[in-house]
Amino acid sequence: MKNILARGGIEFIAVVLGITLSFWLDNKREEWNSKKVEINLLESILNDIQNIKVYNQQRAEMFELDNAVMDYVSANWENLNVDSIAIILSTSSYKSSIHNMFFDYREFHPPISSLRMVLNDGSINIIKSKNIKTLISKLVNTDYGFVTKNVDTEISLQIELRNTIMKDNSNKIIFPIETTSYGLLDRFNNGENYINKTKEDLKVLLSIDYMRNYLNLKIRQRVMVMTFISIFNNTLIDLEKEIISILNV
Repeated sequence: MKNILARGGIEFIAVVLGITLSFWLDNKREEWNSKKVEINLLESILNDIQNIKVYNQQRAEMFELDNAVMDYVSANWENLNVDSIAIILSTSSYKSSIHNMFFDYREFHPPISSLRMVLNDGSINIIKSKNIKTLISKLVNTDYGFVTKNVDTEISLQIELRNTIMKDNSNKIIFPIETTSYGLLDRFNNGENYINKTKEDLKVLLSIDYMRNYLNLKIRQRVMVMTFISIFNNTLIDLEKEIISILNV
């Protein structure tokens, strides 16, 4: 009788241990699968970060060239060497031109749609790290928001200038804004005709007071844009470091 009870007890313990081990393995398997999904998501975000960095570098080069030219023109408005600056503004294709300085504007649209989706569809809850969650939210919702707000302000300045030009009844402004489809294409091909036109356009624009005011306001606003882009980039780098530290573990 005792042997039967002992045997039954051992079998019971074996069953309990088997069930416990099965639950443990299931939990571990679920944990491993969850970790794998998190790692895949973090690797995808890391790839997005690389694409954003490439875009930001390209935009930074354009912004910096714009800023250098605008600063030089503003500081030397009264005695500007028109010939020299016209060559710079006419031989850098879309990177910088008289149009970029006075008649166009730069936008900032880094490829953050995937990061925004991670926030919106709940995928961010897969990530265990609170720091990474916080940085993604800061990057997309706060830092990018401040950049776009200040870019929009610069665009508003450009719209105001266009409205002012539309109301300008003098004959001065006609020549600088006069163009054709061929003329615009010539701008991107560094044509000699475009260099000569840029020289003449600059001479006219330098004689218009509100153009000087516009340029100075644009420079002030561009400083704000670049400040918030710098903050955006710093957060991006911090996010990259956090993700790499998790993946290395």
